[in-house]
Amino acid sequence: MKKKRTALHPGDEMLKQITNENSDLPLKKLLPGNQYRIGPPSGLYYNFIHTIIPQQISMEESENLTKIQGLSVTVRSIIKMINGQRIAVLVLNDDKLFLKKYDKLFAQVEKAIGHGEIITFEE
Repeated sequence: MKKKRTALHPGDEMLKQITNENSDLPLKKLLPGNQYRIGPPSGLYYNFIHTIIPQQISMEESENLTKIQGLSVTVRSIIKMINGQRIAVLVLNDDKLFLKKYDKLFAQVEKAIGHGEIITFEE
């Protein structure tokens, strides 16, 4: 009898199903060149949008990122990590800097969409 493999993060699988079926922004539609808005933080701070790819940023930077809500962004590219995770590179539509010092931000695609940190213009 073959054993089933235990899911290390079962919530992530559920999140993928939810975002693929019920979201106004399907994962397949998040493509380079398309424009979106930064939605509200999923918690006290943005958990899935970061200033650098390794997601360890200071508490002060996390607090500052709350000021980006509602900004219009364009997906410049999508990076596929070795572990299969997709990271979207976000830039402002008017080529300005985020918070006057970051030329781009990085978002974990599946989780940022699933938790509403990246939304369409209509929402």
